[in-house]
Amino acid sequence: MQKWDYLYIVVDYEGNNFLGRPRYVNGQELPNWEQGENIMGVMNTLGWKGWERVSNAFGLDFQARKSKQQTFIFKRPRVQ
Repeated sequence: MQKWDYLYIVVDYEGNNFLGRPRYVNGQELPNWEQGENIMGVMNTLGWKGWERVSNAFGLDFQARKSKQQTFIFKRPRVQ
């Protein structure tokens, strides 16, 4: 039976920038995440490394009535 590795990335959106930057990976905050690569570049890199996006969900700021974060979930076959 196939086993999978999973990767959870939380993207933070600054202002009206629709290309947010990953802030957390598997629950750990990235150092200097504000200067990191935007999510499109990260998704391309992960794809080249065999990761496939399987889901994403928005976190909503109800007072501002807009999304501030988005969680992406990736998987790839576990290497035995």
